[in-house]
Amino acid sequence: MAKYDDSKEKATQLAVVDKNSRGEKVVVSLIEREDDNAAFIDIRNYYTADDDTVRPTPKGVRYRRTDEATIGVIKGLINSLEPESLEQVREYLDDIEDKLEAENGDD
Repeated sequence: MAKYDDSKEKATQLAVVDKNSRGEKVVVSLIEREDDNAAFIDIRNYYTADDDTVRPTPKGVRYRRTDEATIGVIKGLINSLEPESLEQVREYLDDIEDKLEAENGDD
């Protein structure tokens, strides 16, 4: 199998979540391809190598970034939460809304 060439991609990490105490992480990234302007969301497992660098594993998913697909993923993740954790999601969404209003000069 040929090695994947990511040299024409720009990756922006959106979230890094510690998975366990062994240095494994789940990383959510926005991937933008330069050659065709396509955008993807990549959710991937990462591990900490012996030299302390954090590297991706083959385990993960990448899908074309559309609002419809991303909202579907978010809905699935929200449905997996315990009811008491939903308040944290509400607070986060309120913070985002406040930030957007401040940027737009809304009251």
